[in-house]
Amino acid sequence: MQSKNFDLLGFSIEEAEAQFGFLLGAFEYGAPPHGGLAFGFDRLCAVMNGQSSIRDFIAFPKNNQGRDMMIDAPSPIHKDQLKELYLDIRMEKK
Repeated sequence: MQSKNFDLLGFSIEEAEAQFGFLLGAFEYGAPPHGGLAFGFDRLCAVMNGQSSIRDFIAFPKNNQGRDMMIDAPSPIHKDQLKELYLDIRMEKK
């Protein structure tokens, strides 16, 4: 169903795979058992275990550079996406 949504949005198979391959791969095994209602579950687990930090309970932690290694985020933005949002990237010269 997710592939059909990408098709309706105008993504080619290659574009969808490049940008959302992690998601399409995960959905090959079915939808998540929590149905998307897992918001705050890490906090609940921490409290129930008497911890003040959710660090040990986060399902998709970031590394020390702020990158999510599971989905390789943040990732490059396609020029068409920037154009659609009327954005431009300009590098500051030092």
